[in-house]
Amino acid sequence: MNPVTSPSSPPTPRAVLQYLIEIRGLKQGDLAEVVPQSNLSAILAGKRKISATLAGKLAKFFKVSPAVFVPV
Repeated sequence: MNPVTSPSSPPTPRAVLQYLIEIRGLKQGDLAEVVPQSNLSAILAGKRKISATLAGKLAKFFKVSPAVFVPV
């Protein structure tokens, strides 16, 4: 089941990021202009949270609302 579209609970910002990367066929290096790879790896591993500043940058990169990267 897709964690982003699961009706049981809202997706986590990390799940949304993973989903956007996957559906667009991107690799971590493709986001290098937005976030350093070490930080991105830590975010995707659940060891680091997405800051408000980074949420804005990711939103611009993916052309989505920054709200998708903010926990509910």
